[in-house]
Amino acid sequence: MGCRSIHVVAAALLLLASSAAESQAGDKAKPKPSYRVVFPAAMELQVGSTEVLELAVIPVDGFRVDLHGPVRITFQSGESPHVTIKKPRLSRKDALDPQSEAPRFRVPVRGIGAGQERVSIRYRFWLCRSKICRPVRGKAVLTALVKEAPPPDEGEAQPPPVAP
Repeated sequence: MGCRSIHVVAAALLLLASSAAESQAGDKAKPKPSYRVVFPAAMELQVGSTEVLELAVIPVDGFRVDLHGPVRITFQSGESPHVTIKKPRLSRKDALDPQSEAPRFRVPVRGIGAGQERVSIRYRFWLCRSKICRPVRGKAVLTALVKEAPPPDEGEAQPPPVAP
């Protein structure tokens, strides 16, 4: 093998080693999630009924939601909605415990028409660890399946007709 061949092989080996090291460093550099926004991926309800959607912002591994920073959660239905959300914009004051570092919300959702609805959820808040905080923005989707209300049971006693 000539001197030039040895240099080419050595350069190729160095390139392979550095790309393998970058790949391993890239795997280690991926940050672990510092929070979760928890809610059911889907909910079922009937036309005319109201169900409660529970949503929570849960920091993990020593993080916390800043008590003094804004918390905003926005729900948006499609063009022909099958559901209505009593309060489509939430803030920290709407949380079950507004002073919590992991705010939880209960949101009434009403079925207004049969069909499936994809409700867009957008959120933003400040996430802190120790004395350093950073803004967090994200979005998620809730699928709501609205079914027709069942017909009244034919076996039920009907009220007697009123005499004129």
